[in-house]
Amino acid sequence: ICPFTKSDKRSGQGLGDLGVPVGKIAYHYSNANVDCIPLLMADAWTAISEMIDAGPSGRNGISSILLAAPTFDTNFPLWAGPVFAMLESGVSATNSEP
Repeated sequence: ICPFTKSDKRSGQGLGDLGVPVGKIAYHYSNANVDCIPLLMADAWTAISEMIDAGPSGRNGISSILLAAPTFDTNFPLWAGPVFAMLESGVSATNSEP
């Protein structure tokens, strides 16, 4: 969880000088399992798309995404390695980061 999250509803707090607005945390869930990473990527892109549509700030703005994918809990090396790299690249490809 982001250290700049001071509640379970808003994140990006304390990062205004870096151009990161305070916004909502969007909670998403994926049923994808380790045998179906494309489904996880599709779920991630749904979350990313909703974040882009909402914008980064304002009443409906989304600052962070928390994507729960519990079937990956027992395979942290897979999640922390290639899966995280793919998820991070997806967000970076949108040019949504400051």
